[in-house]
Amino acid sequence: MNLRNIATAVLTLAMASAALPLAHAHQSIEVTDGAYRVIVGYLVNPPYTNVLNGIDLAVRDANGNPVTGLEKSLDAWVLGPAGSEVKLTLRANRDKEGWYTGNFLPTAPGEYTFRVKGYVGTTAIDLTFDHVAHTEPAIMDIKDISLP
Repeated sequence: MNLRNIATAVLTLAMASAALPLAHAHQSIEVTDGAYRVIVGYLVNPPYTNVLNGIDLAVRDANGNPVTGLEKSLDAWVLGPAGSEVKLTLRANRDKEGWYTGNFLPTAPGEYTFRVKGYVGTTAIDLTFDHVAHTEPAIMDIKDISLP
């Protein structure tokens, strides 16, 4: 293998490794023995305090097809680090079929949890997502990147 091929392989590996955390920014949970997969993450990544964000929620059937029309049959909450809780108003994402969002404003750094409850067709779900971020903590303080 010549030097050029080695350099290309190293560069390709580095680029693939850099993209890896983005692939883990959402958490997915399989329900009803694989009949559906519910995927949740932050709408804006990385998430910071005092920056408008939202839940990024998708539901897929067993074949990976988007499940639409769930904005009325699902409820979602975000639970903050101090035990605070906000019920989100879900709406369909018009740019991504089968994706839903509901906005919130995180005001404190720390770990946040999402809860999704309701029905996908006739299947009842009540799921908790506590590993949706690829940052530590999940919501970072905006002061850490602010300039005077």
